[in-house]
Amino acid sequence: MIIDREAAQETIYAPKMPAYESQEPVEAVLQPAVSEPKLEEKDWKSYKIPGKHLIFAGSFVLIFLIMFLSFFSLFKAERIEVAVKAPHEHIEEALAKFGGVQYSYNPASGKLFLAGHVLTAVDYQEMRYNLNQIAAVTSMDDNVVIDEYVWKTMSDVLADNATWRGVTIVASAPGQFVVHGYVQSVEMATQLAEYLNVNFPYPDRLQNKVAVEDTLNVQIQALLQAKGFSAVAFQLSAGDLILLGRYNERHEDEFNSLISEINKLDGVHSVKNFAVATHPSQARVDLTQQYKVTGSSSLDHRGYSAVINGRIFTLNDLLDGMKITGIEPTSILLEKDGMKYKIDYTR
Repeated sequence: MIIDREAAQETIYAPKMPAYESQEPVEAVLQPAVSEPKLEEKDWKSYKIPGKHLIFAGSFVLIFLIMFLSFFSLFKAERIEVAVKAPHEHIEEALAKFGGVQYSYNPASGKLFLAGHVLTAVDYQEMRYNLNQIAAVTSMDDNVVIDEYVWKTMSDVLADNATWRGVTIVASAPGQFVVHGYVQSVEMATQLAEYLNVNFPYPDRLQNKVAVEDTLNVQIQALLQAKGFSAVAFQLSAGDLILLGRYNERHEDEFNSLISEINKLDGVHSVKNFAVATHPSQARVDLTQQYKVTGSSSLDHRGYSAVINGRIFTLNDLLDGMKITGIEPTSILLEKDGMKYKIDYTR
């Protein structure tokens, strides 16, 4: 909008309104025409507040106060203490799973010295990884032996010797070696022990559980005779035992107990039982081809005497050192040194 100041402009003029004086007296003007009733003013303290309003207001204040206190309790400051572990504690945690390893640590130089045994190469790698995570360890002098390499190398050497092919070496625990298996004779077992004492790097940590097959055969035969199973034969090969023959069906529980006892012998890896439980007269060594029975007699329906090779024998008599324990209708039962025999015949 542009205004020209020098141009003529219209001016609006408003004349002053005339003033009129009132002819009424002042009192008539001030006095009201109609009198109005005056309102009674009351003090606010005299008013009564309803009880439900007080309860509502009190509940609101209480809730607000609880929320207020809860809100500031969230920001309550507590001092958190961070536990700082010493290098020795870190090292002990890293070696907790490896009981066969000992260590020595120098805090001044940060050098760690290790010695001992671990079972496998996997265990060794895990141990080194744990130790490498410790910042305080700057260098390591590692003298830990991996037992897996030791026993595999020695077992390969023994396998090259035909006499000791049934012998192996393993580690039952870190630094604890066991040689087990079997050899044919006592002489071979002695040679093996001498070889291991000279060539095995840790002879003081080696436990010898090698079984001698000849000695083992004697032990098994003695057990069979002592338990009354002399009619049961056996074959032992490479630690595998095979039982053959017959035994008294009445003694089946004793025979099963005998098998469990044989399984515990050093050098016996497994037992295969092909022995058959039969009638007592059949669970004996058969001597029928060596003796001829030509007759027998009985007393009170029980066998009493028999004619064997032309001679008369009765119960409890000795036949070539064998005691006659029974005379059955078709067989004669004998026993000697725990061995049981029989002689079959026909009447």
